[in-house]
Amino acid sequence: MSFERLIAKIKETKNPTVVGLDPSFSYVPQYLRDAFLPEFPDPLEGAAYAVLEYNKGIIDAICDIVPAIKPQAAYYEMYGWYGMKAFAETITYAQEKGMYVIIDGKRNDIGSTMEAYAAAHLGTVDLDGQIATPFGGDALTVNGYLGTDGISPLLKVCKEQDKGIFVLVKTSNPSSGELQDKKINKRTVYEVMGKMCETWGKELRGESGYSAVGAVVGATYPEQLSELRAKMPHTFFLVPGYGAQGGGAKDVAGAFDENGLGAIVNSSRGIICAYKKGDWAENQYAEAARAEAIRMRDDMMKRLLPLFLTLLLLSACGKQGLPAESSLPESSAAESSAAESQAEEVSEEPSAEESTAAESSGESSAQGTALAPVRTLEGEYEAMVPAGMDDVVFPSLSHGDSVSIAVPWGNFPVLYRPKGGLMGAYP
Repeated sequence: MSFERLIAKIKETKNPTVVGLDPSFSYVPQYLRDAFLPEFPDPLEGAAYAVLEYNKGIIDAICDIVPAIKPQAAYYEMYGWYGMKAFAETITYAQEKGMYVIIDGKRNDIGSTMEAYAAAHLGTVDLDGQIATPFGGDALTVNGYLGTDGISPLLKVCKEQDKGIFVLVKTSNPSSGELQDKKINKRTVYEVMGKMCETWGKELRGESGYSAVGAVVGATYPEQLSELRAKMPHTFFLVPGYGAQGGGAKDVAGAFDENGLGAIVNSSRGIICAYKKGDWAENQYAEAARAEAIRMRDDMMKRLLPLFLTLLLLSACGKQGLPAESSLPESSAAESSAAESQAEEVSEEPSAEESTAAESSGESSAQGTALAPVRTLEGEYEAMVPAGMDDVVFPSLSHGDSVSIAVPWGNFPVLYRPKGGLMGAYP
């Protein structure tokens, strides 16, 4: 199934994020506008070429660290047919670089019209025996408001051509509750739509357990995100609202399952306009985008990995769900000071050469491991966890064994013991 390929890319890049390529002309650096607009009599054509060049620069800069892009069709339609050509070429270019492409079109209709949308964005067209691919996206965002009549034509393409769809369920915009929070027989509209997604995808599940029918659930509503994750175990989430719309890494935690999978988080303006912040020159827009994509990835890793560890350890203890934040014990200043001192004693400091190399590359060192003090609900422990994850709170454990876990960023050994006890062999 299509989302199996997306999950594989997430694991490969160790990054559950997608970059939205929504190129308003004001986002394009002035030097690119000046280079292309005078070259064409129709300014729409010049603008489309500038946008395509802008997109290619960003794709080149992020393709090895980000698994997917999400071009929003409206930002290309605004440049007329020239823009749609740039849209198609952006999709092809990203796929040639190994990226997964989610077309953000929010399409919906019924019957033959929906079949046409499916063929245009995901499938192929038979032209007197010649098979052509119009846009060739890997997945498409859709509106499920017309019900099964509007989704069935897409399911056929998903099954036959290994594609996916993301159905709008609980969107990130402020007024989404005007309709989506209304109740139908004691269930919210978004809950009803989520249930329909589970039903639509029942026959299209892959090895991961996720179907080809995903859901759009916004980061700006973290409680509903967690609620829907529990109620939609076979539905992969596309999570907009991170960054410019106000959502952060902590807000999206509920989108992921106990294995750290099940969702991909979108950032658009925050990444593609990163050069407008700080001391970046216009012609460094691609480098700025890469730096912001790395910052977002590392922020996600730092904030979400402790939650994944907690969920997995809860599962190992036969428990379900994540403890409420208020139920976790607060560490005293003395405990924090002692923890920091002990971490300094047991962690190896990087050499000057290593530190310099890490700083110059701009890459995070969070994927390393270090012995760090952690606490369970019953006392202090030490654990082998990714560097920077000190003072992680784990749930109560019934034994002191070691456990090796897998999350999107790789396999991490977690070795815990009573504080001061003997450390066993690493798994």
